[in-house]
Amino acid sequence: MAKQTTFDHPPGKHIALLAHDLANDIWRAVRVSEDGQLSIDVAVDTSGLLTELGLKLNTTDLNLDATKDLQVDVKTAPTTAVTVSDGADIAEGAVADSVVAAGAVGTLSAKLRRLTTDLDALLTELRLKADLTETQPVSIATMPTTTVQSSGGDKLFGFESIVEEALSNTNLSAGTTNLIGTAVPSGKIWYITAIVTSYVGTTPTFIRLSAKGLAGTLFLLEQKDPVSNQWYIWAGQAYVQEGDQIQCTIVGATAGDDLYCRYAGVQMDAP
Repeated sequence: MAKQTTFDHPPGKHIALLAHDLANDIWRAVRVSEDGQLSIDVAVDTSGLLTELGLKLNTTDLNLDATKDLQVDVKTAPTTAVTVSDGADIAEGAVADSVVAAGAVGTLSAKLRRLTTDLDALLTELRLKADLTETQPVSIATMPTTTVQSSGGDKLFGFESIVEEALSNTNLSAGTTNLIGTAVPSGKIWYITAIVTSYVGTTPTFIRLSAKGLAGTLFLLEQKDPVSNQWYIWAGQAYVQEGDQIQCTIVGATAGDDLYCRYAGVQMDAP
């Protein structure tokens, strides 16, 4: 390429700053901006930078995890608090927002005011009930009409008196003999809780304790081959109604032997 021998000069009496264009082998005037700053066109080849960055992303130099997420070690976290001015958040609302009705649309501040108001009313109600300072309405139609007393003659299954009786036969006939107690009085119920029996003599077949009445016989205890002079005890709960009797039966007795029986409980008015 031929060397440039002619140049564009600035207006007369001015000095021009020239720079050599190596690509085109010419001299060019250096431009100046309107405010007098030197203006230079710079061309940057970014292909090398992009290539280097691509290489970095495929190595461990950038501290990437298995999913290629960049791992950053934060030495110092910012400590400056971020303040949102009152009313700036349209969802949270302002501190002075009025209370809204239950279930109504409103800001978070308004709904919190409703919640605290209702909680205060509920706590007040609970305190009144706990202190028994509030009278509760009661319908007279639901009041009971039957009077129940825990003691005395006019009662429902109330304790009236002790019931106990001793029975004996000291000269038994051979075979079977029954010792029968007093019948339960009219209008009463006996609650029998214990019966004891003993046989003195040769060994009989068995001794049986029972409650005999209109509904039949309720067998409470049967002891086979009872031992002489040994007491046998039944302890439990047996309700005996009007006219019923406690009974002790010996089977297989020897003539002249002895049989003893005793029972205890309480007497109550029949319902």
